[in-house]
Amino acid sequence: MKRRRRVDWSIILGPEQPAPKVLGPPVPGGMAALLATFDEIRGLEDPDAIIRRAVELTRTRIGLARVGIFLYDKARDLMLGTWGSDLRGRLVDEHQIMYAVSDLDREAFRRAEEDSEHFTVFDDCPILEHQGSETLVSGRSWVAWTPILSAHARIGMLFNDAGPGGAPVDAARQAQAAILCSFLGTVLDYKNRVRLNRFTALVDKGRRNLLEAALAAGFGSYAQFHRVFRALRHVTPREYLRLRA
Repeated sequence: MKRRRRVDWSIILGPEQPAPKVLGPPVPGGMAALLATFDEIRGLEDPDAIIRRAVELTRTRIGLARVGIFLYDKARDLMLGTWGSDLRGRLVDEHQIMYAVSDLDREAFRRAEEDSEHFTVFDDCPILEHQGSETLVSGRSWVAWTPILSAHARIGMLFNDAGPGGAPVDAARQAQAAILCSFLGTVLDYKNRVRLNRFTALVDKGRRNLLEAALAAGFGSYAQFHRVFRALRHVTPREYLRLRA
């Protein structure tokens, strides 16, 4: 291994070293808001809290009219609701809803993974609003699909539409949403892997109750733990325990 040498300005230039000054305009407003969004999300630990805050910030910081995030359950070929916003822009808990992965979802994922098209806009889509046990159709409009991906897997999808105002697609805002989704994919994948490593450590220490170990590792529920475990380990938790035994 080579020995490092010092290259401090004071050593190289001596008393003639310069005193640089800040140069250039400030970060543009849209990018500044996006960077501030990253800072807020990065400080959160719970994946569900990260998704909830991301939905809120895509509206308040990026300016999307209406947003929802669904997680991809590969084992069951389902999209699972998390958090979204209603037609009035209010935050809505959508954990009670799900739907089968559609051809549109697959095409949006494919375009992102193969063609580097980070969001896909489909026109003439039904605009849905979920209210308790009911799902209402309020009309038809464009809807943007923005995949949430990590280096290892498909994490989910961010959906947004024009909302009640019927505004046209804003390509600049959609690009910012795509950057946010890329960040989300990395953050969620990393935090899920940390929790799985904690779970493995607990099992190695003799913790055999799967629910207790999952909650102790930081997962919010057994369903969340089971979905993440199958997605990243490609077996069920019980199959994993039998293999380790």
